Amino acid sequence: MNRFLMKATHLQQAGTIEETLLGNAVVPFTNDGEHHYSIKEIKPES
Repeated sequence: MNRFLMKATHLQQAGTIEETLLGNAVVPFTNDGEHHYSIKEIKPES
């Protein structure tokens, strides 16, 4: 299993938006089917 899949699986188990964004910020994902998030919604204050 490649590194991406291992991290994605771990993040799904973690079940937190923050950890998923930190691990795969550029990959849209679904949180329990409620919402879709992507890097476009995350705008750093810097």
